Amino acid sequence: AQTHTGCRSLRRRRRRREGHHGEHEPDTDERRRGEDGRRMVVPVATSVLVGAFLGTKLMERMSNVNVRKVFAIALGIIGGEMLLSGFHVHV
Repeated sequence: AQTHTGCRSLRRRRRRREGHHGEHEPDTDERRRGEDGRRMVVPVATSVLVGAFLGTKLMERMSNVNVRKVFAIALGIIGGEMLLSGFHVHV
């Protein structure tokens, strides 16, 4: 019976098995992916905050029925895209 030794030691054992002994240096693609993520934080956070603010103001003026219709349409579109991606059709 093997006991749980934690994720860190599992990664260490896997690296040893694959022949990596701590000398792994991230290549340029790995570095670039991390940099892209950091560059996107401010625009995404700003967009989310502005969208939440404007959406709240817009919803205050809409009737309950219209808010439900907007959400139903949005969920229908998202569900349709998910269904199509399940059949490997990307829109």
